[in-house]
Amino acid sequence: MRVAVYSANFGNYRNELSVNNMNKVNFSKEIDYYLFTDNDIKCKWNVQKVTLEKDLDFMNKFRHTSKKYKFCLPKILDSYDYVIWCDTKSLQNIDNLSLDKIEKLITNTKKSIFLIKHPGRVHSTEELDVTLKMGMEKKENVNNFKNKIQNITFNSQVPDSTTIIRKVDDYHNKCFTEIYNVQLNNKLCRDQNVIQYAFHIMGCESKLFYFKSHQDLRNNLR
Repeated sequence: MRVAVYSANFGNYRNELSVNNMNKVNFSKEIDYYLFTDNDIKCKWNVQKVTLEKDLDFMNKFRHTSKKYKFCLPKILDSYDYVIWCDTKSLQNIDNLSLDKIEKLITNTKKSIFLIKHPGRVHSTEELDVTLKMGMEKKENVNNFKNKIQNITFNSQVPDSTTIIRKVDDYHNKCFTEIYNVQLNNKLCRDQNVIQYAFHIMGCESKLFYFKSHQDLRNNLR
């Protein structure tokens, strides 16, 4: 099985893009590691410097580009069987990964999308309420999307989307691209506001597996 880890950071978001931060991850020789960025950083990752997407009226070009690369699989990753997305703020989740444990997890669970359970929320309407209260989204956009989904009974729960493991094939690529599309179509910045709905409309809820926490993920992958 071929597995790649990938991350992205544009505009040095949260000042997380330092050589020290990126190089502190202990790599597995059996796994490839890619970083997509607009920065000239020199680190041990396979750095892919890319062009920024455009500014949107609800999301700046740095966040827009990050969401694009997070959910629309870059072509350089097409040949892998599975990919692991990790935010640059959560790199401890991919430290000392074991390919053998990853393969066993996939075989034993018979799932193809692996997420971390959100510690405090189940339905997307809860996430929308919190992000609105914190001023992270525009009120009109939140209310419009909330009205669209509030009566849906999801067969899933809101994940913490900082780390995601998923299969690479046409179907799964479409499922994840839909997350990006739903974000843009509904003018929402936060992917955790839309990811549950995107999985629902793409019919992939039965493929989801949830780790209980970040630590549970680490325990299962090391």
